[in-house]
Amino acid sequence: IGSRHKEPRLYKHIDALYKWKHNEYFAPPFVEVSPVSYCNQNCKFCYTHLLWEKSVKLPDETFLSIIDSFKNMNVKGLRLQGIGEPTLHPLLPKVINRAGKYNIDTALTTNGVKMNAKFLDECLANLFSIKISVIDSDPKRYADFHRVNENHWKKVIENIKYATNLKSKNNFKCIIHTTIYAEDSTLEYLKNMVKFCKDIGFDLVTISNALY
Repeated sequence: IGSRHKEPRLYKHIDALYKWKHNEYFAPPFVEVSPVSYCNQNCKFCYTHLLWEKSVKLPDETFLSIIDSFKNMNVKGLRLQGIGEPTLHPLLPKVINRAGKYNIDTALTTNGVKMNAKFLDECLANLFSIKISVIDSDPKRYADFHRVNENHWKKVIENIKYATNLKSKNNFKCIIHTTIYAEDSTLEYLKNMVKFCKDIGFDLVTISNALY
């Protein structure tokens, strides 16, 4: 149950619940798709390492046909995340825009490194939400969490600022949110980290225990 909702979201899908209860076919209201099986980071909190397969991605025609099938099935929502980093799939902006054309609410979970200005200009209008995986106000802590060099942090912050400014300028509906991990290295900095997230434009921040 989201903080903005007093009732469970499922009440919006009474027809699907009725068919489920009566063993009738129904399309899932919400579907998750994993575009690729590899990543450009090696986060120590990630649970998909053992599932990675180098250079394995959905073929372009398959990716688009999946979205077309969602339209025909009357799927209402789509999340692009999964095993790898979705923005590494070159067709992703086209897929997001096709889903938007079909009025499918589309969410993206990403580390944000490849979510650059070109990407955002192409498809932010058709994104319902963007979730940036674990963020930090300090580049050194970020680099340690994600097992990357600090340049990744700089790119992510630049991309987030661009996304929030583009959203504000065009009055896009996209919710931009992230997670902060609370653990020994961050506990005393949590207040500053939340302020940092607010200052660069996040709509929502979740503070969570770090899991490894």
